[in-house]
Amino acid sequence: MTPRPRRAVWTRLFWAGAGLALLAASAWQHSLAARPQPPAAAFVVSQLIAGAVYLAAVYAAFKWPRTASISYLLLIGIACRLILLPTPPLFDDDIHRYLWDGKVLAHGINPFRYAPQADELSYLRDANWAQIGYPHIPTIYPPLAQVLLGLSYALGARTVVALKSVFFLFDLANMALLILLLGRLGRPRSWALVYAWSPLASKEFANSGHVEPVMLFFTLLAFWFWLARKPGAGRAGASLGAAISVKFAPALLLPIAARLGRWRSVAAAAGLVIALYLPFAGAGKQLFHGAGAYAQAWTFNDGAFALLSRAQSLVMPGASILSVSLARALVAVVIAAYAVYAGWRLAASDHLAALRTSRNVLALCLLLAPTVDPWYVCWLLPFLAVAPSPGLLVFTVTSNLCYLYYAHRTFPVWIPIAEYVPVYLLLVGEWLRSRWLRARETPGVSRNGQAATPAS
Repeated sequence: MTPRPRRAVWTRLFWAGAGLALLAASAWQHSLAARPQPPAAAFVVSQLIAGAVYLAAVYAAFKWPRTASISYLLLIGIACRLILLPTPPLFDDDIHRYLWDGKVLAHGINPFRYAPQADELSYLRDANWAQIGYPHIPTIYPPLAQVLLGLSYALGARTVVALKSVFFLFDLANMALLILLLGRLGRPRSWALVYAWSPLASKEFANSGHVEPVMLFFTLLAFWFWLARKPGAGRAGASLGAAISVKFAPALLLPIAARLGRWRSVAAAAGLVIALYLPFAGAGKQLFHGAGAYAQAWTFNDGAFALLSRAQSLVMPGASILSVSLARALVAVVIAAYAVYAGWRLAASDHLAALRTSRNVLALCLLLAPTVDPWYVCWLLPFLAVAPSPGLLVFTVTSNLCYLYYAHRTFPVWIPIAEYVPVYLLLVGEWLRSRWLRARETPGVSRNGQAATPAS
Protein backbone atom coordinates (compact mmCIF):
# COMPACT_ATOMS: atom_id res chain seq x y z
CA MET A 1 0.00 0.00 0.00
CA THR A 2 1.45 3.34 -1.04
CA PRO A 3 1.67 6.21 1.50
CA ARG A 4 -1.16 8.21 -0.08
CA PRO A 5 -3.81 5.43 -0.01
CA ARG A 6 -2.66 4.51 3.52
CA ARG A 7 -3.21 8.08 4.69
CA ALA A 8 -6.60 8.12 2.97
CA VAL A 9 -7.62 5.03 4.95
CA TRP A 10 -6.52 6.59 8.23
CA THR A 11 -8.32 9.87 7.55
CA ARG A 12 -11.54 8.01 6.74
CA LEU A 13 -11.22 6.05 9.96
CA PHE A 14 -10.59 9.27 11.87
CA TRP A 15 -13.65 11.03 10.49
CA ALA A 16 -15.83 7.97 11.05
CA GLY A 17 -14.60 7.61 14.62
CA ALA A 18 -14.98 11.32 15.41
CA GLY A 19 -18.52 11.39 14.05
CA LEU A 20 -19.53 8.28 16.01
CA ALA A 21 -18.00 9.73 19.19
CA LEU A 22 -20.05 12.91 18.87
CA LEU A 23 -23.21 10.90 18.22
CA ALA A 24 -22.46 8.78 21.28
CA ALA A 25 -22.00 11.90 23.43
CA SER A 26 -25.36 13.25 22.23
CA ALA A 27 -27.00 9.89 23.00
CA TRP A 28 -25.45 9.97 26.48
CA GLN A 29 -26.87 13.46 27.07
CA HIS A 30 -30.24 12.27 25.76
CA SER A 31 -30.27 9.62 28.49
CA LEU A 32 -29.16 12.16 31.13
CA ALA A 33 -31.95 14.55 30.18
CA ALA A 34 -34.50 11.77 30.70
CA ARG A 35 -33.65 11.55 34.40
CA PRO A 36 -35.78 13.46 36.94
CA GLN A 37 -32.63 15.14 38.32
CA PRO A 38 -29.85 14.99 35.71
CA PRO A 39 -26.35 14.88 37.23
CA ALA A 40 -24.47 18.04 36.28
CA ALA A 41 -21.06 16.40 36.66
CA ALA A 42 -21.90 13.59 34.23
CA PHE A 43 -23.21 16.12 31.73
CA VAL A 44 -20.04 18.22 31.95
CA VAL A 45 -17.88 15.13 31.50
CA SER A 46 -19.84 14.21 28.37
CA GLN A 47 -19.38 17.74 27.00
CA LEU A 48 -15.66 17.78 27.72
CA ILE A 49 -15.13 14.42 26.02
CA ALA A 50 -17.18 15.56 23.04
CA GLY A 51 -15.27 18.85 23.09
CA ALA A 52 -11.92 17.08 22.89
CA VAL A 53 -13.13 15.09 19.87
CA TYR A 54 -14.51 18.28 18.36
CA LEU A 55 -11.22 20.16 18.73
CA ALA A 56 -9.35 17.26 17.11
CA ALA A 57 -11.85 17.30 14.23
CA VAL A 58 -11.50 21.06 13.82
CA TYR A 59 -7.72 20.71 13.69
CA ALA A 60 -8.04 17.99 11.03
CA ALA A 61 -10.49 20.09 9.00
CA PHE A 62 -8.13 23.06 8.94
CA LYS A 63 -5.02 20.99 8.30
CA TRP A 64 -6.52 18.59 5.73
CA PRO A 65 -9.65 20.38 4.47
CA ARG A 66 -10.24 18.00 1.56
CA THR A 67 -10.29 14.81 3.59
CA ALA A 68 -13.89 15.16 4.81
CA SER A 69 -17.07 15.30 2.76
CA ILE A 70 -19.20 18.34 3.51
CA SER A 71 -22.34 16.21 3.25
CA TYR A 72 -20.94 13.83 5.90
CA LEU A 73 -20.01 16.71 8.19
CA LEU A 74 -23.50 18.18 7.91
CA LEU A 75 -25.12 14.78 8.42
CA ILE A 76 -23.27 14.24 11.72
CA GLY A 77 -23.97 17.79 12.92
CA ILE A 78 -27.67 17.53 12.12
CA ALA A 79 -27.93 14.05 13.66
CA CYS A 80 -26.43 15.31 16.93
CA ARG A 81 -29.07 18.05 16.98
CA LEU A 82 -31.90 15.64 16.22
CA ILE A 83 -30.88 13.32 19.06
CA LEU A 84 -31.18 16.20 21.55
CA LEU A 85 -34.18 17.98 20.01
CA PRO A 86 -36.90 15.95 21.81
CA THR A 87 -35.17 16.11 25.22
CA PRO A 88 -36.17 18.47 28.06
CA PRO A 89 -33.66 21.30 28.58
CA LEU A 90 -30.73 20.45 30.82
CA PHE A 91 -30.11 23.08 33.55
CA ASP A 92 -32.00 25.77 31.65
CA ASP A 93 -35.44 27.40 31.64
CA ASP A 94 -35.26 30.13 28.96
CA ILE A 95 -37.47 28.15 26.57
CA HIS A 96 -40.32 28.43 29.07
CA ARG A 97 -40.04 32.23 29.01
CA TYR A 98 -40.08 32.10 25.21
CA LEU A 99 -43.28 30.07 25.25
CA TRP A 100 -44.87 32.46 27.73
CA ASP A 101 -43.91 35.57 25.76
CA GLY A 102 -45.31 33.99 22.59
CA LYS A 103 -48.56 33.11 24.34
CA VAL A 104 -48.95 36.60 25.78
CA LEU A 105 -48.39 38.28 22.41
CA ALA A 106 -50.65 35.78 20.60
CA HIS A 107 -53.42 36.85 22.99
CA GLY A 108 -52.95 40.47 21.94
CA ILE A 109 -51.10 41.61 25.07
CA ASN A 110 -47.86 43.58 25.06
CA PRO A 111 -45.26 41.24 26.68
CA PHE A 112 -43.16 44.25 27.75
CA ARG A 113 -46.01 45.68 29.86
CA TYR A 114 -46.48 42.91 32.43
CA ALA A 115 -44.25 40.47 34.27
CA PRO A 116 -45.44 36.83 34.14
CA GLN A 117 -46.60 36.96 37.77
CA ALA A 118 -48.79 40.03 37.17
CA ASP A 119 -52.44 39.54 38.17
CA GLU A 120 -53.52 40.89 34.77
CA LEU A 121 -52.10 37.73 33.15
CA SER A 122 -53.34 35.21 35.71
CA TYR A 123 -55.90 33.76 33.30
CA LEU A 124 -53.09 32.73 30.93
CA ARG A 125 -51.22 30.65 33.49
CA ASP A 126 -50.62 27.01 32.69
CA ALA A 127 -48.09 24.28 33.53
CA ASN A 128 -45.41 26.13 31.56
CA TRP A 129 -45.91 29.29 33.65
CA ALA A 130 -44.64 27.55 36.80
CA GLN A 131 -41.28 26.88 35.11
CA ILE A 132 -40.52 30.47 34.07
CA GLY A 133 -37.39 31.98 35.56
CA TYR A 134 -37.56 35.45 37.14
CA PRO A 135 -41.38 35.72 36.84
CA HIS A 136 -41.29 39.13 38.55
CA ILE A 137 -39.41 40.73 35.61
CA PRO A 138 -40.99 41.60 32.24
CA THR A 139 -39.39 40.12 29.15
CA ILE A 140 -35.85 41.18 28.23
CA TYR A 141 -36.05 39.95 24.63
CA PRO A 142 -36.25 42.57 21.84
CA PRO A 143 -39.22 43.03 19.48
CA LEU A 144 -38.39 40.74 16.57
CA ALA A 145 -37.87 37.88 19.01
CA GLN A 146 -41.33 38.67 20.40
CA VAL A 147 -42.88 38.71 16.95
CA LEU A 148 -41.31 35.36 16.08
CA LEU A 149 -42.41 33.82 19.39
CA GLY A 150 -45.93 35.16 19.05
CA LEU A 151 -46.21 33.98 15.46
CA SER A 152 -44.83 30.55 16.36
CA TYR A 153 -47.38 30.20 19.17
CA ALA A 154 -50.22 31.30 16.91
CA LEU A 155 -49.17 28.73 14.30
CA GLY A 156 -49.14 25.89 16.83
CA ALA A 157 -45.61 25.83 18.31
CA ARG A 158 -46.93 25.68 21.89
CA THR A 159 -44.66 23.04 23.38
CA VAL A 160 -40.95 22.98 24.18
CA VAL A 161 -40.15 20.58 21.33
CA ALA A 162 -42.29 22.45 18.82
CA LEU A 163 -40.64 25.81 19.56
CA LYS A 164 -37.19 24.23 19.53
CA SER A 165 -38.03 22.87 16.09
CA VAL A 166 -38.63 26.42 14.86
CA PHE A 167 -35.17 27.44 16.05
CA PHE A 168 -33.75 24.27 14.49
CA LEU A 169 -34.86 25.50 11.06
CA PHE A 170 -32.79 28.65 11.57
CA ASP A 171 -29.91 26.46 12.76
CA LEU A 172 -30.03 24.54 9.47
CA ALA A 173 -30.19 27.80 7.51
CA ASN A 174 -27.07 28.98 9.36
CA MET A 175 -25.15 25.91 8.22
CA ALA A 176 -26.17 26.59 4.63
CA LEU A 177 -25.35 30.30 4.85
CA LEU A 178 -21.98 29.58 6.41
CA ILE A 179 -21.08 27.18 3.60
CA LEU A 180 -22.03 29.85 1.05
CA LEU A 181 -19.98 32.49 2.87
CA LEU A 182 -16.95 30.21 3.03
CA GLY A 183 -17.21 29.58 -0.70
CA ARG A 184 -17.54 33.29 -1.45
CA LEU A 185 -14.45 34.00 0.65
CA GLY A 186 -12.44 31.21 -0.98
CA ARG A 187 -12.31 29.17 2.22
CA PRO A 188 -12.80 25.35 2.28
CA ARG A 189 -16.45 24.49 2.85
CA SER A 190 -15.42 21.77 5.32
CA TRP A 191 -14.58 24.53 7.80
CA ALA A 192 -18.31 24.79 8.43
CA LEU A 193 -17.86 21.89 10.86
CA VAL A 194 -16.71 24.51 13.41
CA TYR A 195 -20.40 25.42 13.67
CA ALA A 196 -22.06 22.15 12.67
CA TRP A 197 -20.08 19.84 14.97
CA SER A 198 -19.88 22.06 18.03
CA PRO A 199 -21.12 20.14 21.10
CA LEU A 200 -21.90 23.50 22.69
CA ALA A 201 -24.20 24.43 19.80
CA SER A 202 -25.93 21.04 19.92
CA LYS A 203 -26.64 21.48 23.61
CA GLU A 204 -27.65 25.14 23.56
CA PHE A 205 -29.68 25.06 20.34
CA ALA A 206 -31.21 21.58 20.17
CA ASN A 207 -31.49 20.70 23.86
CA SER A 208 -31.97 24.08 25.56
CA GLY A 209 -33.69 25.78 22.62
CA HIS A 210 -32.10 29.21 22.82
CA VAL A 211 -33.01 31.90 20.33
CA GLU A 212 -29.37 32.38 19.26
CA PRO A 213 -29.79 30.60 15.89
CA VAL A 214 -32.26 33.30 14.83
CA MET A 215 -29.85 36.09 15.82
CA LEU A 216 -26.97 34.37 14.04
CA PHE A 217 -29.05 33.85 10.91
CA PHE A 218 -29.68 37.56 10.44
CA THR A 219 -26.07 38.39 11.35
CA LEU A 220 -24.74 35.99 8.71
CA LEU A 221 -27.30 37.29 6.24
CA ALA A 222 -25.95 40.80 6.75
CA PHE A 223 -22.44 39.66 5.84
CA TRP A 224 -23.81 37.78 2.85
CA PHE A 225 -25.32 41.00 1.52
CA TRP A 226 -22.10 42.92 2.16
CA LEU A 227 -20.21 40.22 0.24
CA ALA A 228 -22.60 40.19 -2.71
CA ARG A 229 -21.23 41.16 -6.13
CA LYS A 230 -23.55 44.16 -6.03
CA PRO A 231 -23.27 45.05 -2.35
CA GLY A 232 -26.64 45.64 -0.74
CA ALA A 233 -25.74 48.09 2.02
CA GLY A 234 -29.37 48.73 2.90
CA ARG A 235 -30.32 45.06 2.94
CA ALA A 236 -27.22 44.22 4.98
CA GLY A 237 -28.04 46.96 7.49
CA ALA A 238 -31.66 45.80 7.74
CA SER A 239 -30.44 42.26 8.37
CA LEU A 240 -28.14 43.47 11.13
CA GLY A 241 -31.05 45.48 12.57
CA ALA A 242 -33.12 42.30 12.57
CA ALA A 243 -30.33 40.50 14.45
CA ILE A 244 -30.21 43.32 17.04
CA SER A 245 -33.99 43.04 17.36
CA VAL A 246 -33.61 39.39 18.37
CA LYS A 247 -30.75 39.90 20.86
CA PHE A 248 -28.80 43.08 21.55
CA ALA A 249 -25.28 41.68 21.09
CA PRO A 250 -24.99 42.38 17.31
CA ALA A 251 -25.31 46.10 18.09
CA LEU A 252 -21.58 45.89 18.83
CA LEU A 253 -21.05 45.30 15.10
CA LEU A 254 -22.60 48.63 14.06
CA PRO A 255 -19.15 50.33 13.73
CA ILE A 256 -18.16 47.53 11.35
CA ALA A 257 -21.42 48.05 9.46
CA ALA A 258 -20.56 51.75 9.19
CA ARG A 259 -17.28 50.81 7.49
CA LEU A 260 -18.70 48.13 5.17
CA GLY A 261 -21.96 49.81 4.19
CA ARG A 262 -21.42 53.39 5.36
CA TRP A 263 -24.45 55.40 6.41
CA ARG A 264 -26.94 53.24 4.50
CA SER A 265 -26.25 50.14 6.58
CA VAL A 266 -26.33 51.99 9.91
CA ALA A 267 -29.48 53.92 8.97
CA ALA A 268 -31.23 50.75 7.81
CA ALA A 269 -30.27 48.91 11.00
CA ALA A 270 -31.37 51.73 13.30
CA GLY A 271 -34.54 52.35 11.31
CA LEU A 272 -35.64 48.73 11.49
CA VAL A 273 -34.96 48.46 15.22
CA ILE A 274 -37.02 51.61 15.89
CA ALA A 275 -39.81 50.46 13.59
CA LEU A 276 -40.03 47.10 15.35
CA TYR A 277 -40.14 48.71 18.80
CA LEU A 278 -42.90 51.17 17.88
CA PRO A 279 -45.82 48.69 18.11
CA PHE A 280 -44.70 47.87 21.66
CA ALA A 281 -44.15 51.48 22.75
CA GLY A 282 -47.41 51.43 24.71
CA ALA A 283 -45.52 49.64 27.49
CA GLY A 284 -43.97 53.03 28.34
CA LYS A 285 -41.13 52.85 30.84
CA GLN A 286 -41.66 49.09 31.10
CA LEU A 287 -40.35 48.69 27.55
CA PHE A 288 -36.76 48.34 28.71
CA HIS A 289 -37.37 47.39 32.34
CA GLY A 290 -36.40 43.75 31.84
CA ALA A 291 -33.30 44.58 29.81
CA GLY A 292 -32.31 47.21 32.37
CA ALA A 293 -32.65 44.76 35.25
CA TYR A 294 -30.47 42.30 33.37
CA ALA A 295 -27.79 44.92 32.67
CA GLN A 296 -27.71 46.17 36.26
CA ALA A 297 -28.05 43.01 38.33
CA TRP A 298 -27.16 39.83 36.43
CA THR A 299 -23.79 38.22 37.17
CA PHE A 300 -22.90 34.66 36.25
CA ASN A 301 -19.78 32.80 35.14
CA ASP A 302 -17.78 36.01 34.77
CA GLY A 303 -14.07 35.90 34.05
CA ALA A 304 -12.10 39.14 33.98
CA PHE A 305 -15.10 41.02 35.37
CA ALA A 306 -14.85 39.07 38.64
CA LEU A 307 -11.26 40.23 39.07
CA LEU A 308 -12.15 43.81 38.18
CA SER A 309 -15.10 44.01 40.56
CA ARG A 310 -13.03 42.52 43.39
CA ALA A 311 -10.25 45.02 42.71
CA GLN A 312 -12.82 47.83 42.83
CA SER A 313 -14.08 46.48 46.17
CA LEU A 314 -10.55 46.63 47.61
CA VAL A 315 -10.19 50.24 46.49
CA MET A 316 -13.68 51.11 47.78
CA PRO A 317 -14.22 48.88 50.85
CA GLY A 318 -17.76 48.86 52.17
CA ALA A 319 -19.27 50.10 48.90
CA SER A 320 -19.74 46.80 47.10
CA ILE A 321 -22.81 47.87 45.11
CA LEU A 322 -21.14 51.06 43.90
CA SER A 323 -17.90 49.25 43.06
CA VAL A 324 -19.73 46.63 41.00
CA SER A 325 -21.68 49.35 39.20
CA LEU A 326 -18.43 51.15 38.38
CA ALA A 327 -16.95 47.90 37.12
CA ARG A 328 -19.97 47.37 34.84
CA ALA A 329 -19.68 50.91 33.51
CA LEU A 330 -15.95 50.55 32.90
CA VAL A 331 -16.40 47.26 31.06
CA ALA A 332 -19.17 48.73 28.91
CA VAL A 333 -16.99 51.71 27.96
CA VAL A 334 -14.01 49.49 27.10
CA ILE A 335 -16.09 47.17 24.91
CA ALA A 336 -17.83 50.04 23.12
CA ALA A 337 -14.55 51.91 22.60
CA TYR A 338 -12.87 48.85 21.15
CA ALA A 339 -15.83 48.21 18.81
CA VAL A 340 -15.61 51.78 17.49
CA TYR A 341 -11.83 51.64 17.15
CA ALA A 342 -11.90 48.26 15.42
CA GLY A 343 -14.52 49.45 12.96
CA TRP A 344 -12.67 52.72 12.27
CA ARG A 345 -9.39 51.01 11.35
CA LEU A 346 -11.06 48.41 9.12
CA ALA A 347 -10.63 48.60 5.35
CA ALA A 348 -14.04 48.92 3.70
CA SER A 349 -13.30 46.28 1.05
CA ASP A 350 -11.68 43.68 3.35
CA HIS A 351 -14.62 41.43 4.20
CA LEU A 352 -12.43 38.70 5.68
CA ALA A 353 -10.92 41.23 8.08
CA ALA A 354 -14.45 42.43 8.90
CA LEU A 355 -15.46 38.92 9.95
CA ARG A 356 -12.28 38.53 11.98
CA THR A 357 -12.86 41.90 13.63
CA SER A 358 -16.46 40.94 14.43
CA ARG A 359 -15.13 37.81 16.10
CA ASN A 360 -12.72 39.90 18.16
CA VAL A 361 -15.36 42.40 19.24
CA LEU A 362 -17.79 39.70 20.37
CA ALA A 363 -14.97 37.77 22.05
CA LEU A 364 -13.89 40.83 24.04
CA CYS A 365 -17.49 41.32 25.13
CA LEU A 366 -17.65 37.75 26.41
CA LEU A 367 -14.28 37.85 28.12
CA LEU A 368 -15.13 41.05 30.00
CA ALA A 369 -18.89 40.72 30.56
CA PRO A 370 -20.38 40.18 34.04
CA THR A 371 -22.70 37.50 32.66
CA VAL A 372 -21.35 34.79 30.35
CA ASP A 373 -23.96 32.11 29.88
CA PRO A 374 -22.59 29.22 27.79
CA TRP A 375 -24.96 29.88 24.91
CA TYR A 376 -23.45 33.35 24.50
CA VAL A 377 -20.19 31.67 23.47
CA CYS A 378 -22.06 30.23 20.48
CA TRP A 379 -22.04 33.76 19.01
CA LEU A 380 -18.42 33.13 18.05
CA LEU A 381 -18.90 29.88 16.15
CA PRO A 382 -19.71 31.19 12.63
CA PHE A 383 -16.84 33.68 12.82
CA LEU A 384 -14.43 30.99 14.03
CA ALA A 385 -15.29 28.93 10.96
CA VAL A 386 -13.99 31.76 8.77
CA ALA A 387 -11.24 33.11 11.05
CA PRO A 388 -10.13 30.40 13.50
CA SER A 389 -8.62 31.13 16.88
CA PRO A 390 -7.28 28.26 19.03
CA GLY A 391 -8.00 30.17 22.24
CA LEU A 392 -11.61 30.94 21.35
CA LEU A 393 -12.22 27.42 20.04
CA VAL A 394 -11.04 26.08 23.39
CA PHE A 395 -13.41 28.58 25.06
CA THR A 396 -16.36 26.87 23.32
CA VAL A 397 -15.36 23.72 25.22
CA THR A 398 -14.22 25.04 28.61
CA SER A 399 -17.33 27.23 28.92
CA ASN A 400 -19.25 24.02 29.68
CA LEU A 401 -17.51 23.87 33.06
CA CYS A 402 -19.87 26.51 34.41
CA TYR A 403 -22.66 23.90 34.39
CA LEU A 404 -20.99 22.39 37.45
CA TYR A 405 -22.66 25.27 39.30
CA TYR A 406 -25.88 23.26 39.15
CA ALA A 407 -24.32 20.38 41.06
CA HIS A 408 -24.23 22.34 44.34
CA ARG A 409 -25.49 25.82 43.39
CA THR A 410 -22.07 27.31 44.07
CA PHE A 411 -18.99 28.29 42.08
CA PRO A 412 -15.74 26.82 43.49
CA VAL A 413 -12.83 29.07 42.56
CA TRP A 414 -11.21 26.38 40.41
CA ILE A 415 -14.06 26.43 37.89
CA PRO A 416 -13.41 29.94 36.45
CA ILE A 417 -9.67 29.26 36.64
CA ALA A 418 -10.01 26.07 34.60
CA GLU A 419 -12.49 27.74 32.25
CA TYR A 420 -10.71 31.02 31.51
CA VAL A 421 -6.98 30.68 32.20
CA PRO A 422 -6.27 28.31 29.25
CA VAL A 423 -8.23 30.65 27.01
CA TYR A 424 -6.32 33.76 28.13
CA LEU A 425 -2.97 31.99 27.76
CA LEU A 426 -3.77 30.79 24.24
CA LEU A 427 -5.02 34.22 23.20
CA VAL A 428 -1.86 35.87 24.50
CA GLY A 429 0.16 33.29 22.58
CA GLU A 430 -1.81 34.03 19.40
CA TRP A 431 -1.22 37.76 19.84
CA LEU A 432 2.51 37.32 20.36
CA ARG A 433 2.75 35.03 17.35
CA SER A 434 0.88 37.50 15.14
CA ARG A 435 3.25 40.29 16.19
CA TRP A 436 6.25 38.09 15.43
CA LEU A 437 4.89 37.22 12.00
CA ARG A 438 4.18 40.87 11.22
CA ALA A 439 7.71 41.77 12.25
CA ARG A 440 9.12 39.14 9.89
CA GLU A 441 6.99 40.42 7.02
CA THR A 442 7.82 44.13 7.49
CA PRO A 443 9.13 45.40 4.14
CA GLY A 444 12.76 46.52 4.13
CA VAL A 445 13.68 44.91 7.43
CA SER A 446 15.59 41.67 7.77
CA ARG A 447 15.03 39.10 10.51
CA ASN A 448 17.89 40.54 12.59
CA GLY A 449 16.44 44.05 12.41
CA GLN A 450 19.02 45.38 9.90
CA ALA A 451 17.99 47.13 6.72
CA ALA A 452 17.42 44.50 4.08
CA THR A 453 19.18 44.69 0.71
CA PRO A 454 16.68 44.66 -2.18
CA ALA A 455 16.96 41.62 -4.39
CA SER A 456 18.45 42.30 -7.77
